Amino acid sequence: MAALRKAQDHLDAYFASSAPSPPSSVTPPSSPSTSMDTPPSSPARAMATTPFLPPGPPMAIDVDPPATVFLPDPLTLHEFVVRAMELHGEKRFSEFAHFVLSGIHEGKMTLLIQESLREDPFVYVYRFLARIVGISKSIDIIDTLKLNAQCSWAHSIREESQVNWTWESDGETYTESLSNIPNVLLGTFGDKSSIHILLPSLFDPDSPTFRVEVAQLRQLWDCAITPALASAIIDPLKMEVPWPCVSDFAAAIVKFANQNIPDIGDNLRFVHIVDPRPSFHDANDASQEAAFESHFRENMLAYSPLDDSPGGMWFVDIGLQVQHQNKSVAWGSSSHEGMVRALIGRDDFVLDVDSPNYQKTFFSHMSEVACARIVVDGNDYEDRIVVRLSVDDSPMQVVDERGDAVNRVTALDLIRRPASQKSFLQRLSTMFINNVDTKDEVIALATLTVPIQHRHRFIPRSADLAVFASCVTFATRDLWFFRSIRAQAMRIAFDLQRAFPRALSARVDEGLSLTASLAWMVNALHLAESRDIELPNGHLVLPATMDRGVLFLEPMHLPDFTHNEVDVPYFIHLSPHGVGGFLDRDQVIRFLGDFPTAIISAFTEPNAAIPPRAPSRPAPNGPRPFRISMPYLSSISPAIYAAPRFEDKGLALLSHGPVPTSDPSIAKLCNELIALFIKDVMTSAPHGTVRPIALTRTSADKEIFAVVNLANISSVIRWKHSKKSEWERAFFRFFPDATSVHYGPHSVGYTQCSYYRRWLQLPRELGDYSFNVLRRGIWATFFQHAYWLPNCQIDGIWTSSWSRSFAPLHPMPRDARSIHLLINGAVDPVYEPNAVIF
Repeated sequence: MAALRKAQDHLDAYFASSAPSPPSSVTPPSSPSTSMDTPPSSPARAMATTPFLPPGPPMAIDVDPPATVFLPDPLTLHEFVVRAMELHGEKRFSEFAHFVLSGIHEGKMTLLIQESLREDPFVYVYRFLARIVGISKSIDIIDTLKLNAQCSWAHSIREESQVNWTWESDGETYTESLSNIPNVLLGTFGDKSSIHILLPSLFDPDSPTFRVEVAQLRQLWDCAITPALASAIIDPLKMEVPWPCVSDFAAAIVKFANQNIPDIGDNLRFVHIVDPRPSFHDANDASQEAAFESHFRENMLAYSPLDDSPGGMWFVDIGLQVQHQNKSVAWGSSSHEGMVRALIGRDDFVLDVDSPNYQKTFFSHMSEVACARIVVDGNDYEDRIVVRLSVDDSPMQVVDERGDAVNRVTALDLIRRPASQKSFLQRLSTMFINNVDTKDEVIALATLTVPIQHRHRFIPRSADLAVFASCVTFATRDLWFFRSIRAQAMRIAFDLQRAFPRALSARVDEGLSLTASLAWMVNALHLAESRDIELPNGHLVLPATMDRGVLFLEPMHLPDFTHNEVDVPYFIHLSPHGVGGFLDRDQVIRFLGDFPTAIISAFTEPNAAIPPRAPSRPAPNGPRPFRISMPYLSSISPAIYAAPRFEDKGLALLSHGPVPTSDPSIAKLCNELIALFIKDVMTSAPHGTVRPIALTRTSADKEIFAVVNLANISSVIRWKHSKKSEWERAFFRFFPDATSVHYGPHSVGYTQCSYYRRWLQLPRELGDYSFNVLRRGIWATFFQHAYWLPNCQIDGIWTSSWSRSFAPLHPMPRDARSIHLLINGAVDPVYEPNAVIF
């Protein structure tokens, strides 16, 4: 490991030094059949003939040599890692990267072979109980229910559920996954448990979805949930239902839903989702039953009524945990059928690998190691059973500079880097090396989701023996070294492309196809669903193969930078159809993150300068001086931006939908209030500070808050780029939430405005839930996109006293009277009195 770190330091030093300059006479070849330029509909971003290069004679492009016949070279994971580290230690970096990424070295083609658990059977097999899902007409918990009144789809049952629900409507019988039935989070209890309301009456068989629209959410809350709180004598602003009241509260919701909104409340059910720590037990019925009862009590569920719950059904996860004494364990991809047979106790089970009921997930780029989700059809086996063969691993997670999750890593994430800091792939490789001796072994898990009343039918004792034929093993150190050298090899290819971006433009298709492939490999480094790797025709998404035991890229040219070879990495044999699959613009751009011109330009851009002190987060449209991504494993990577001092909790998760103004009545009220707000704000400005021409436009055009030339507003302005906390605090003062409206106090500086007086009346007219939906709508349709706002304070809308935080829009005496504006935009405001737009 020390040798690998030393070689890494040498590599860092090389790329930190002045790399050889590419020739000045490089022009890209003309190849219309494989061009990946921007489509004609986007002429502004179309790739020029010589996009970044001075004119000159074209660079000579060598004709690709004929295909070489390679000899097979079987290697275990350990042998593969050792050979790669030898090349890296000898500073043969180009050979190292080609061997690690393509599996080719010295005329041999690597075949990665796996070791079966039967060859090293020192394992412990544990039985466990885990997740609980219950569907019922009542709420069966023994804990306080904390209500969730956010108008958001973020916490609905969204991911593919292991549980189906069957119901009848208008003479038809439907069976659907919970994630395909409209549902909404009602509240939470315990540690990580939740109660959802399932609304089968809103199900559309032509468009199955979990989503509930705004108008229906408002009806559910205003006509059922809020009256149920009142009937249970619970303060709706406290948003908590004590345990003794939970049962009556649930019954009241069903009652008011059936009375007031029968088209929504028909077949309404409560879904309990408990995701606890596993409870282990021995392989006998008495031990399982004792663990089962304890499992429910510890997770705040009422145990006794569950088996025979009227109008409902309860499910539990049961399973096996396979743990080696000193190695990692995972599932062999060719043994899924045999393991399912052992788990369900049916030797006649046949696995259809082409069925949608079988979903395979590759593990750490290895084709012979895979997890899976298998649905055993209830028509043939009495109950629908979901089997999941998974691993307990530490997957890579990625955040951006604000600390928000990055779901898919693109080439832009890998290219951008902070100045004087490691690149994404450097961080990733170092992170894996540091975990070689610290991470626990990978554990294999087999989990079945079954109805509670049938839990004794599955996982017979013989299933414990089946794991020996179904699992593979490898040294944990080798696994983390493998991930590290893969990240290091990808880093070498990226740094070579970064060193010679002008040469990269001479091989746009081949070079950027490799760039996209590397980003694709980063996303698949821990777990990757087969549908994200394989196309329906069996080809891979990008030029690669999985026929040799691991995901290998097709042969590529990697220049030897230690001999100052001026070139870039690219695929050697690349046709319009690619080697591994059809290679079109959409597939490549998906992993590039932008069009080819922008990617080549990003390679040449300077690294983001990170200030010594964390800056505050900008307002929604404010300037973001850097956009970078950072990986982490167990501990969260710190955000570069400081956490905001003030956050408006009513705006949380707004980006997940639904759009508040999709409800016509909410949209109408939004427009009414925004028009009143604009008129009141402009007319309440200090006398003589706002241009009369701006005042004449206030009742007709809200775009006045979008103008960048603030000479249209006033000649005496001081301004500053707003922080996220300042912008949200301003919104909170202009439009306080329901709690603040109820409990005040309210400044005369606001109550003299007609919009504000109307705002104080609305909670009584709409109800608190609809009122807060309206508030989210005003933010989404106006405040979030406004360019400027008055720097309002608690006692008034406008401020004019001098502050060093605000800069004058044009030269003026320090003691000159001026108005203070917050700017929500990446560009500075301008003062051009002769360019009046009104």
